[in-house]
Amino acid sequence: DRALGTTQHQGVAAELPELSYRPLEDAFALAALRNQPLLLVLLDHVQDPRNYGAIIRSAEVLGAHGVVTESRRSAPLSAVVAKTAAGAASHLPLVQVANLPNLIRELKDRGAWIYGADGEGASTPGQLDWQRDVALVIGSEGRGIRPVVEKACDATVRIPTRGQIGALNASVAAGILLYAALDARS
Repeated sequence: DRALGTTQHQGVAAELPELSYRPLEDAFALAALRNQPLLLVLLDHVQDPRNYGAIIRSAEVLGAHGVVTESRRSAPLSAVVAKTAAGAASHLPLVQVANLPNLIRELKDRGAWIYGADGEGASTPGQLDWQRDVALVIGSEGRGIRPVVEKACDATVRIPTRGQIGALNASVAAGILLYAALDARS
């Protein structure tokens, strides 16, 4: 308790190296090593560190090759992100870029398709081709994907819902869509 300065540790503590961002090429290399089409998660101004950590965890568990954030208006790597990711941040390239629309253009030039998560999206997960290189864009809490980013997407994808609430949490939506990609690729 004294060493950690908290009682919320469940009796376990570990000292780990500090998390750091890696180059985008590491994600491409991981996809090549696994002999799989690329699957990236692009976060468009996701600001909640718990959402960021949960997305990292889902991305690693469900076979993505990297998670990308913008350097501005996005949650930074932190102890909260690391704790929420539950170790997944050490096994997956985390990339930071200055400009997400520029990255999307680069990914398209390299043959990737860009699918943007949007509650009003034109397609459902089962209608998309996940067998190709794909970058999945997850928008910010409350605002979703910025118009400039959505315009750059090749398709928008919605998760069919039945309840009264209008939208899913960003990390939950990411997990559902990543599972759809995994299922389609299996």
